[in-house]
Amino acid sequence: MPSVRATYEITIDVAGDGVMVDVTADIDAGGRLFGSERGGVSTAILAPAKAGGLDFLLNNAAGTYSALRAGRTVVVTATYDSTTRSVWRGRISRPQFVHLGIDPYVAITALGPLAALVGKSVSTPLYQDVTTGEAIEVLLDAAGFPQNAGDYLLSLAPDGYWPLGEASGDAIDYSGNGNDGTVTIGAGARAAAALDDEGDGGLDFDADVTAATVPTDATNSGIFNGGGAFAAILTVASAGESGAGIIFSKPTGSSNTQTRLRTQSLSGGRVHLRFDRGYSTTGGAWTTSGTGKIVVGNPTALLLLHNDDDVANDPTIHLYDLVSGVLTTLTVGGGISESTTPVGAAGSDASASFVIGNGGLGFDGVIDEVAVWKGAQPTLAQFRQWIDRVLQARRRIDTGKTVIDWYWEAEADAFPALQTLVNTEGPGAKLYEDAGGALVFKRRTARMEESTGNTSQVTLRSSGTEPLLSRPFASDPGDRDVFNVADITVNRRSLASLAVVWSLGESLTLSVGQSRSFTVTASGGPMYGAIAPALTTDYTVSGGTVSTALDRTSGGVVTLTVTALTGAPTVTGLQMRAQVAALDGSTAIPSQIDASASIAEFGRIPWSQPIRAEISAQDAQDMADAIVGWHKDGRPGVTFGVMASAAEARLEAVLDREIGHRITVVEAINGVSSDFYVESVAHDVSAPAAHRTTLVASEALPQTYGLWDAGDWDDALWAW
Repeated sequence: MPSVRATYEITIDVAGDGVMVDVTADIDAGGRLFGSERGGVSTAILAPAKAGGLDFLLNNAAGTYSALRAGRTVVVTATYDSTTRSVWRGRISRPQFVHLGIDPYVAITALGPLAALVGKSVSTPLYQDVTTGEAIEVLLDAAGFPQNAGDYLLSLAPDGYWPLGEASGDAIDYSGNGNDGTVTIGAGARAAAALDDEGDGGLDFDADVTAATVPTDATNSGIFNGGGAFAAILTVASAGESGAGIIFSKPTGSSNTQTRLRTQSLSGGRVHLRFDRGYSTTGGAWTTSGTGKIVVGNPTALLLLHNDDDVANDPTIHLYDLVSGVLTTLTVGGGISESTTPVGAAGSDASASFVIGNGGLGFDGVIDEVAVWKGAQPTLAQFRQWIDRVLQARRRIDTGKTVIDWYWEAEADAFPALQTLVNTEGPGAKLYEDAGGALVFKRRTARMEESTGNTSQVTLRSSGTEPLLSRPFASDPGDRDVFNVADITVNRRSLASLAVVWSLGESLTLSVGQSRSFTVTASGGPMYGAIAPALTTDYTVSGGTVSTALDRTSGGVVTLTVTALTGAPTVTGLQMRAQVAALDGSTAIPSQIDASASIAEFGRIPWSQPIRAEISAQDAQDMADAIVGWHKDGRPGVTFGVMASAAEARLEAVLDREIGHRITVVEAINGVSSDFYVESVAHDVSAPAAHRTTLVASEALPQTYGLWDAGDWDDALWAW
């Protein structure tokens, strides 16, 4: 029997509605709970990324899972010693409905987020002077890869969006409407810890004067006219100044015109909410009823929906406690009481600024990620999607150190294009899926800069002090990871003058209302500053009129659409003009590291992974030198197991491990005693809690590795 047991939970979005259902009790596979793996397939530091996997078997005797389909989210967590850790997250790739004996089952195979990029064609605009990390973000956006909470909120087109993470200056409106707020700080604090994963921070309010005051504008006045919404994440420290704290308001000074949401009535560690909206005769007021709805100290996501066009309309409030995981929907008669019934027509609040925080009663706590919608309302499903990203970021992308002079994608397969960008960052860069299901890109110096990479996180031994590793143990000298030749090609490009880059070459006849689209490419390179064809200059027309439009103005491919507006027009001489980032020349830059001994022993083994060629010659030289200098003799690695459930130290050691962590491995029989980087983590858990983990690790880099442009390299140390 295992001496240590964790509690494992597997949840699935069974119905596809964003509601995660605990299915652990229905997992039945002869004592096996699940198997999962993440990370690369090799110990080599240049090994390509790989989508993680998960498999388990669900008993479907009750028919509960008959509607399971590919694409549903799966999450695995492990709880030990009151700490819950993420183990794996991804999506079902193939549910198979099978009969094993008497009962029906569903065999679940799931894949990590990288799988969503395989086979997906992407095209992007043309960008100049972007880092590899920025290019990765562009590629992921083009592929429709899930965004983090802030970007997802922006995708819902709010009329105002204030993340409130600035350390100084105004509270910037990221909606594009430019309504920045003036911050009064008092005894509050800027750049408080973000309440959303990977967020930029929040604003800590002092229950007195702290506020972000946004000038009145059409986009923040009458928010609830025709149906509107307010969203935020907040942590409440108390009910607020004098027992109440305003979250946001349009403080007109009159109950007939004001708009206000506040906390109040602290009791039993919980606070209530009150929403006020002004009406011409009598303003309406709605207060949460029963026990308090927000737990003091627990970060809570809030979405307030209301349509003030009719006095019969009542608000709806969705609350999600980020600590307990409880989603509550409040309506009148179901958690909300109508304190004052509105009479008349909704009053105009346009005379007042939009104020986050103190609007007469100071809010006490942290407010983060404030957004408003006027005339539109996010759905509950969208609120769930936002919460999902608030809890777990979908991307953790480093800035990157390599600068790409010209970056674009033209109908490229997203997955290899992503790996090419990682290669372009250089040896030391890594792309992987973390335990929470985020796609992680680490720049080439990350393992030298971060404590988890430059300091050993745990020592695993074959005997002696726990935690102990298990057999089998494999030590790989790394001969298959030898590279002793590297030639990096660099392309030089410059913008040509505006000119015709495409022509149809024949007449085009359309019927009224008909559209035709053409995929435009230019010889010689990607386009910049493309212009939609203009009448007379770029075409002539008879028998009617047409419009022309481009889906983008730059990139390797541009889609031109011609639409007949009147008549049955015939278009002649159709062409498109743009500038081309023309290729001026290419240079192959070889490594300067002496690899003659390696070539004599192994033969010539060239490094042939693709990179973006539009980088500087100096970066290319450093990259070539680093590849050969670090790989001419191979890179050793180890693969071994840990019987995690046999001892507390072992269980904690494996549950806390992430890709890129530096660990120390001491194994007597093979004479291994060195630091390694974790490259792959695989768990296999059997009921009730027998847990075995397999780790694959590569030899750790010296502390000097990763320092580009240091001007200090020789046979053992190079500037990378």
